[in-house]
Amino acid sequence: MKRVLISIVTVLFLLSIFSSASADSGRLGSSSRDSKRLTFPSRGKLVGSGVNLRSGPSLTADVVDRISEKDRSIDITGQQDDWYQVRTENGYAWINRAYVILDVAAARPTEKNAKPSRENGRATVSDADREGEADSYRESSNGATSAEAPFSSAAEERPPEEPGRAYYDFGVFAYEDGDYEDAESNFTKALSFDVDNAFYNHFLGKTYQKMKRHAEAMRHLARAWEIDPAMLGLRYDLAFQHYQMANYETAADLFMQTVAEEPGNVLAHYYAGTCLFKQKRYETALGYFLTAADKSSSIRANGLYYAGICYRKMEKIKEAIDQFTYVKYVAGSPALKSNAAKWLGEIEARRKRLKPLRLYAKIGYAYDDNVRLEPLDQDIFADEDDANITAYLSGRYDFVNRDNIKLGIGYNHFQTIHNRLEAYDLVGSISDIHFNYKIRGVTLGFSYLPSFFWLDTVSYMRRQQFKPDISVRIGKRISTRLSYSYMEIDHVQDNGRDGHIDEITADGFYTYTGKVMLFGGAAYEKSQTTHPNQEYAQSKLKLGLAATLPRALKLNVTAKYNHKQYDNMDTLLNAIRRDTKYSGALSLSTRFLSDGCSLVLDFSYTSNDSNIIAYSYERLVATLSLAATY
Repeated sequence: MKRVLISIVTVLFLLSIFSSASADSGRLGSSSRDSKRLTFPSRGKLVGSGVNLRSGPSLTADVVDRISEKDRSIDITGQQDDWYQVRTENGYAWINRAYVILDVAAARPTEKNAKPSRENGRATVSDADREGEADSYRESSNGATSAEAPFSSAAEERPPEEPGRAYYDFGVFAYEDGDYEDAESNFTKALSFDVDNAFYNHFLGKTYQKMKRHAEAMRHLARAWEIDPAMLGLRYDLAFQHYQMANYETAADLFMQTVAEEPGNVLAHYYAGTCLFKQKRYETALGYFLTAADKSSSIRANGLYYAGICYRKMEKIKEAIDQFTYVKYVAGSPALKSNAAKWLGEIEARRKRLKPLRLYAKIGYAYDDNVRLEPLDQDIFADEDDANITAYLSGRYDFVNRDNIKLGIGYNHFQTIHNRLEAYDLVGSISDIHFNYKIRGVTLGFSYLPSFFWLDTVSYMRRQQFKPDISVRIGKRISTRLSYSYMEIDHVQDNGRDGHIDEITADGFYTYTGKVMLFGGAAYEKSQTTHPNQEYAQSKLKLGLAATLPRALKLNVTAKYNHKQYDNMDTLLNAIRRDTKYSGALSLSTRFLSDGCSLVLDFSYTSNDSNIIAYSYERLVATLSLAATY
């Protein structure tokens, strides 16, 4: 009786195992299909949509057709390595077996450790059978775009029969269909059978990569790397994960190793260049971008765009212009075209900025309703109006003229010729020796300006000015400048006004949308002279706006406030002088006749309120000028 019971229990246990195995086989299906030898002709069904059909059994063979219908039945007429030959309406073609589920009666020919045959290593940009040509891009930091990670076929890594293999196969199918949640579930189940399986860890890491769960992706990819660093495609995927986590140095090394082993991997070239670019290793990055652009038409515009930036950073301006011009006219992405055009604009602006010689000339006809009798530094007026011709000429030549350093000389000439009040014609001659050095957004500058002035052809005043300054750029929109000026004055016609002036000035500039700039500043000036009656302290405030308007009009508006307090009692007037001055200026200009020439209309108004009535006045000046720039 005891032996009978043992026999019954044994039979029931074996039946239970057989029933469980049958259920798993029916549910997962993969192992049963691999256990039989495939016969031809045979039938199969596609597991995805948008599958490429090729002229030969290779990823490098031409794409001859494309099947967009998912679950479509196909006729299989032959096999070579990991490729099936299929019959279509247009003849015969080849399809990777990763995209085919065989009928139950058919089976894959398997060798337990078989790996796919490959030409030139990994798939290139155009080898993405599941996603078609890899022309899907996402915006990058420079306004340009970067290509997405390449699709990896299940045929690229096929583990031998082992625990969890069926779940792995279904995970691969779900991954290729873009169902990453289902893929995650199946790969996780596969790992529950074998936690140290490199294939399972690799594809689960790739799945988390698609789901933007970067920490988990890195954990599983790194684990696969520990187990089998020679696995096909793993180095690239690990490099791409480091790239997504902004570990650019590590990513660059892995991408460069991938390129060395797989010269045909276009995206490895492209991302190696990108990671080197992020590290400002422009010369090394350049070669990778150019190779990627040469190997793939779908990535050419992106590669040449970044190659153009590398050339620009390397000061190879002609080569940079060539790349940006190609992208501007050929790229399919509007954003990429726009960014290339902006770089071309920047290069042109830089070319103008770095011209060694610059000239500016302006001649105009002005109406002055209150002619100044004591020019430049006194507030004494004729209470008479007059018209005058105003001329201004400015020139500058830089002996050293680079982005970060400038050294040169300049000259400015100013002259007025009155219609009636010829005695107040003024001539000014100002020379300029200047030096600027720029480092990391900070510019250090120094200028020496000797000046000479004549009133009615008679020497009136001589000055020499020493002016160090520092400018700091804060972000893309804001810049500031702090300067100090020491000016020695020789007043030829009044020795009591000889002396020197110290002035400290702070200015700020804010650029909005590239067409509007707000600016403002504050200054404090202290004058010390031979005669104590002329010594004073003055505070200054300034606020303005410069804008480019429709129809190429340019507007400049400035408002100023000055408060001057003299130090000592005026012995003649028996009072300490205090002045408050308000002034405003408006300028409108537009292109006239040709580039470099403009028509300018200027208005200025000044009101000075003094506790000594003789120094109180109002003045309005309107000028129409023709200006030219070279």
